[in-house]
Amino acid sequence: MKATAAAAGDDDHVLPAIAVSSVKEADSALTEELLKLSYKDRKAIDEEIHGVYNVAPEETAELVQTSLIDLAAELSKIQTKDAFVKSQTLFPNDNYVNTPDFRLRFLRCDLFDARKAAFRIVAYLDFLDELFDDEVLRRPIRLSDLSREEIKILRLGFYQLLPYRDRSGRPIFVNVGAMGFAYDFKMRARIATYILFVAGNDVESQRKGVVMVAWPMGDFSKTNMPFTKENRRLLKAMVSSSALRIAALHACFPNTLYFRLIRSFMVLVLGYPRVRYKFHDGTDMERRYSVHGYGIPTEMIPITDSGNIKKTHLYQWIKVRKFLESEDTTNSDGEDSIILLPNSNDVLFRSGTTTSAHPGNAFFRGLIEMKHDEFKSGSLSTQAVLAEDIVKEIEQLNGSFLQWDSRGYWTKMKSRRKILFKVEVAIRDFKGRATTSSNRQSVQSSTYSFQRQDGSVAKRRKKSQTTTDSDGSMETELIGCGFVC
Repeated sequence: MKATAAAAGDDDHVLPAIAVSSVKEADSALTEELLKLSYKDRKAIDEEIHGVYNVAPEETAELVQTSLIDLAAELSKIQTKDAFVKSQTLFPNDNYVNTPDFRLRFLRCDLFDARKAAFRIVAYLDFLDELFDDEVLRRPIRLSDLSREEIKILRLGFYQLLPYRDRSGRPIFVNVGAMGFAYDFKMRARIATYILFVAGNDVESQRKGVVMVAWPMGDFSKTNMPFTKENRRLLKAMVSSSALRIAALHACFPNTLYFRLIRSFMVLVLGYPRVRYKFHDGTDMERRYSVHGYGIPTEMIPITDSGNIKKTHLYQWIKVRKFLESEDTTNSDGEDSIILLPNSNDVLFRSGTTTSAHPGNAFFRGLIEMKHDEFKSGSLSTQAVLAEDIVKEIEQLNGSFLQWDSRGYWTKMKSRRKILFKVEVAIRDFKGRATTSSNRQSVQSSTYSFQRQDGSVAKRRKKSQTTTDSDGSMETELIGCGFVC
């Protein structure tokens, strides 16, 4: 098959074995891969992509212990593992590669298949050894491992981790705007590798995987194809060795030749499990509506309708990561006391800012509504009892109550009294909104019935002109009273 160059005279930017006509071939490849799966597997993957199912096995102490032993045995069988051997030789006594926390990341990534996890660890360390210096074979990657130029690229906002998870509790990694295509791919790979490792710092993310969203905006007419031969090699190495399972990849591409070719590249060359790709096209609003159906809070995607990248959360995130990773604070303030990405069962309290995109708060609101109905029916005697009941239910799900710190992160609320007070306020707010809604419906229903009595709205309007705005002000006053009272 004849290849198509993206830039004249630059054969290195040719997409291998991909022509313009290969867009249909890419569609066929996606269909064929789906047909190879059993109905049960197709359904499980589709439900996981939609965020209503998780393929990860239930973890028990026995499964964890047995899998760690099996993983060590599988690692010993692998003959070629240069970076792994290097890590053991340089750092025999102080090496995070040998810790259960590190190895469990990879076991969870491969659904506790010890053999696959062993090969993934070897590939991951080889990839790190190529991108970074020897220190990353001893300890987790840090922001300080990125160069000054890479920090500048990071601050441009092309790559970001959203502040909230999707509806099933997965972290969301986005690539927006100009996508960083103008910058060296190796530098971008280092940035993405760091962000993905940080995204997997908690057990929930490791079990559920990450959701990726590509949202390009801008003029790409003069942009070279980003996939040189070397770039392709690095990208495949990064994806295949990722320490965090990619549960879904949503590509929200404009309907242009440039991005149709990139779509073909992703399907025919990059591979990954193609069945986890979802492509969305159309207008910006249509793409947002489509992606939202997969449980992704599209209002949090950090780009405006005009293509400007939002960076407020990113700057806070960078600042807190620097603080967490500084040598002076590693033993005092750690990941437990400073929370950047709340778990899906956590309930968030932050004044002046909506937290409706957080799945834990959505569950919290539903719980209040359900318990409030029990309260009205007499099952729960007082509002204090109602609040206590709600707090206990959240805690049974291993959820915590978090409050926002003005320095840019979340902290756990420790005072039971303050937690109950916050919950009681939330209950009172819900009752107020419910009353407002009921009053509004009552006013609208009464007004409609009143208009129906005469059968002639026009006559009443004409008659009411003698008292200017009397009907309008009355209705506005009643509806307004519903909001205030």
